[in-house]
Amino acid sequence: MRTKKPFGGISVLVLGDFNQLRPVGDKYIFQFNSSYNALVDSPLWSLFELFELTEIVRQKDDKTFAIALSNIAKGTMTDEDIHLLKSRIVSTESLEIVEDSIRIFRSNAEVDAYNTKVLASLNTEGATANAYDFCIGDGLASLKEKVLNNVKNLKITETYGLLLRIDLKVGAKYMLTVNSDTEDGLVNGACGKLVMIDYGKLQKTNETVPCRIWIKFNEEKTGRKARANFHNVMRNRNIDSSLTPIEPVIRQINTKSTNFKVERKQFPIVPCEAMTIYKSQGGTYEKVVVNLKKGMIRSELYVACSGATKASG
Repeated sequence: MRTKKPFGGISVLVLGDFNQLRPVGDKYIFQFNSSYNALVDSPLWSLFELFELTEIVRQKDDKTFAIALSNIAKGTMTDEDIHLLKSRIVSTESLEIVEDSIRIFRSNAEVDAYNTKVLASLNTEGATANAYDFCIGDGLASLKEKVLNNVKNLKITETYGLLLRIDLKVGAKYMLTVNSDTEDGLVNGACGKLVMIDYGKLQKTNETVPCRIWIKFNEEKTGRKARANFHNVMRNRNIDSSLTPIEPVIRQINTKSTNFKVERKQFPIVPCEAMTIYKSQGGTYEKVVVNLKKGMIRSELYVACSGATKASG
């Protein structure tokens, strides 16, 4: 039914932390697109009513740390705040891999390097999950091959979160990169630990490849419906009831070709022993190791540190 009411007559809740980082390469949603917009108030924004939440939940068990974080965001740190943060600083050389911790870096290159280092250090069961790219459309085989080769060089942001190649290691942390089932919590950013790998054989080559992985997510409610759907399988195989099955998904990748479409089949995950400050935004972690670099601005430091629940973590 058509309506002229704002937002289609649907109630809208907008939540956010004004101290968090703005989108990469973009403005905050509440910023004006031009200086002229400031002369006239938006009729849509004026419909909203502001409610400020004052209770800190994430650091509720460490009030001193919570106050220090708030002062970082506002740029009003006290000597006590500075002393608290300095007491948590250690050199890179003396810092070993802290179990169950998340490393936070500024750049993707640093994240990739650390993830590779940790995966290589794990002496556990491992496998390689290669993506399967399919070229759909009528045309010469040579043209299809060219399109497929071009897709191999695309960034993960251009392949809808599906990597060309994934190193799977039991015991390593991984993060979902697509929204598989939002109601079930299987969304981009959900993190957990890989516990088990299932294998199958390819029909054409008879090659043994990973066909399903089992992840223990940080949040117990994540994947609850998926676990219920696999209840019989898990019971018959005596699989831990806290593990969630993750299978490859298929996404269509945009190409410059108008004659062909490319679909990629791959597990929707990336290694997550480390992540960027931007990616950590909004998450809660028991143990966080922040890599301090020159040039880090105050808002980056706030976001990187505020994911921890207490200073000792």
